[in-house]
Amino acid sequence: MQLLDAKAKLVRRTKQGRIVGSKFDRLKAYSDTRMNIMPVFQQGYEGCPPFGVGTFVSPPVELFDIKESGSYVLKLEFQIFALAKKRNAIGKFIRFQPIALAVDK
Repeated sequence: MQLLDAKAKLVRRTKQGRIVGSKFDRLKAYSDTRMNIMPVFQQGYEGCPPFGVGTFVSPPVELFDIKESGSYVLKLEFQIFALAKKRNAIGKFIRFQPIALAVDK
């Protein structure tokens, strides 16, 4: 996760921002989640308990030390374990290409 200002300079993360995604690259297999490497997997999305295994991302103003008003670009990466056809089984690990979102303060 990165936030770039209008000059493409990285914006410093807050304390909370340094925690979010800090273990992203350590997840390689579903068994990694059982060792509590990824706290995000300990929570469920209440709207869809059988499939929800993540949390929502906090607003950029809580994750980055944004001092000036203006336009920014938030770069995010996501990864999931796809559901397998067999019931109660975990399928393939998928990491999506980074996405860039416009953010205005």
